[in-house]
Amino acid sequence: MKKGDIVEGVIENYSFPNRGSFFLNEENHENGGRKVVVKGSLPGQTVRARIIKKKQDRAEGRLMDVIKKSPQETKKPLCNHFYECGGCTYQTISYTNQLKLKEQMVKDVLKDVIRFGEAQPSPAGNQPSLKEAQPSSEGNQPSLKESQPSPAGNQPSLKEAQPSPAGNQPSLKEAQPSSEGNQPSPRGEGVSRRLTDEVSEVSGSNFTWEGILGSPEQFRYRNKMEFTFGDEEKDGPLTLGLHRQYSSHDILSIDSCAIVSPAWNEILKYTQEFYRKLGVPHYNKRTHTGVLRNLVIRQSATDGSILVNLVTTTHHSIDENTRNIPWNEKRSETVDELQLPQYVAGLLSIGEPKPVGLDAYTSHGYEKIKTRKKIVRDNKGRLRRVNGSFEDNVGNGEFESLDYYNKVVGVLYTECDTLADAIIPDSVTLLYGEDFLMEEVLGLKFKISPFSFFQTNTKGSEVLYSKAREYALECLANDEVSETKKVGVIYDLYSGTGTIAQLMAPVAEKVYGIEIIEEAVEAARENAKLNGLSNCEFIAGDVLKKLDEVEEKPDLIILDPPRDGVNPKALQKILSYGVEHMVYISCKPTSLARDLEIFKANGYEPVKGCCVDMFPNTQHVETCCLLERLRNAKDHVTFTLDMEDYYRIKDAEADKEKR
Repeated sequence: MKKGDIVEGVIENYSFPNRGSFFLNEENHENGGRKVVVKGSLPGQTVRARIIKKKQDRAEGRLMDVIKKSPQETKKPLCNHFYECGGCTYQTISYTNQLKLKEQMVKDVLKDVIRFGEAQPSPAGNQPSLKEAQPSSEGNQPSLKESQPSPAGNQPSLKEAQPSPAGNQPSLKEAQPSSEGNQPSPRGEGVSRRLTDEVSEVSGSNFTWEGILGSPEQFRYRNKMEFTFGDEEKDGPLTLGLHRQYSSHDILSIDSCAIVSPAWNEILKYTQEFYRKLGVPHYNKRTHTGVLRNLVIRQSATDGSILVNLVTTTHHSIDENTRNIPWNEKRSETVDELQLPQYVAGLLSIGEPKPVGLDAYTSHGYEKIKTRKKIVRDNKGRLRRVNGSFEDNVGNGEFESLDYYNKVVGVLYTECDTLADAIIPDSVTLLYGEDFLMEEVLGLKFKISPFSFFQTNTKGSEVLYSKAREYALECLANDEVSETKKVGVIYDLYSGTGTIAQLMAPVAEKVYGIEIIEEAVEAARENAKLNGLSNCEFIAGDVLKKLDEVEEKPDLIILDPPRDGVNPKALQKILSYGVEHMVYISCKPTSLARDLEIFKANGYEPVKGCCVDMFPNTQHVETCCLLERLRNAKDHVTFTLDMEDYYRIKDAEADKEKR
């Protein structure tokens, strides 16, 4: 075998993330052959792949063709871009089998730190039928009535700790997992139940695996996506969409994505056509030339409101001299050719019977645009608001022909001159409407700003946060929590916009949230006021540094770290508190497995866990674990280990296994 060879095989093994493999016989190989790993394949597929990497006992292949479908592929993809995009590789699999596949991938990753027992027969009615798992004939779009927020001012008390099928939230007693193990579907669409319920003995304590909980919606569930400007082939016409599978440069023109609202597809088509006609070039990340970078769309699942954010450079060529000009002195040379007034007017006219003009909107020219709010970065790199004035009477931006209520409520323009392939805003200008959306999760209201972190599946987040809150309440129940008696201090680490912290506020004396993104912390503080919660305090900064500034010690810690898991040094501090319980939410099971080894070495054991599918039709999945500190010294051995050395050793072992 050599690099570039074309090989064929049947995918026999499957592992996270989305990696299938088969054994290829080789006459001259000392082991009789080697394992070939093919990313993007599915179990049971017969595939053709090109070898791109070769090692002694294994090789990596790039998927070229599926010769024969997997027996699990029983559906036709709904998305026209399925075969080129590669973002939703599970579309041809029934949702029931998607859940089983994801659950097994997570269990395989965690099997070295959690000993899973044999699956117990689930109670009658727990297993979702194939019919239940399919998207509804109505396109999975909630009706206008279902999308409206609940009456303003309703606060979830302790009694309202868990969502019930009727929309009410039951008491703490009801928050405990039932003997039947059922998790109701919040919308009655799709699957939101435990597929398995397993119990195993782990170091003298019972570990309960609660299977996987499905998303209420399998399509049209995304509330945010970043689309990229580019071309499908070198020097081709301008495109706006997503990366082609296995390519970091080719951008597919997207007009029928199945996991976003149909209104988004109309916005994408309009924006692409508008700037094609103007001939504005896209930004080239290799040469650092060009103008158009991204279009970011966010939408509220509560009321259908849409924010559109156009991201560009300020100059046709970005270099160190350009980037070092202070933002209060920099004059954009590209903004005139963007024709922002015309773009916004056309955007707001997409849903109108007749196009609207530019009357009363703004004069031509960037410097003459009068905005209600403008956010600029000062000389110290901090974002600051500048007040202005604005008239916004150019059409209402509604997509009236769609069944699901959609309306553009805000249009923003972001200048971004970073050389990194990321959106790092240097200035943000509000061109129209509002610069925020309102969401409602489990009875709480959240104001979402353009760059705030918020779970991309709003209805799915209710399932995830309900489970995390259930685990936390189960720990606190031993302290006889009631509506009038609040127990202790809770740390919500990597808190984002403070969703979990605010959900726990009714049962805690004090909740501290720590988050490194300052804008998210500001939003969390504002949201706490909006929800009438006075016992939440949100701190901006690195968890590692800010933990030392909190004087009150925690009684419970909830962790929801980024994909790479908890910082090793921060993990040392977290362990030093010695709390009885922790709840860990992970979006990457390999990071969770690594961190669980550290927890176990320091006397903590996972006692309960489950998966939550936040990303239907993709390989991604969330995992939620409840950790408990062992009480008896004989149950564990405590030793001191430098965390950086530990991770270096583990990474070396992982590299060795790959070789």
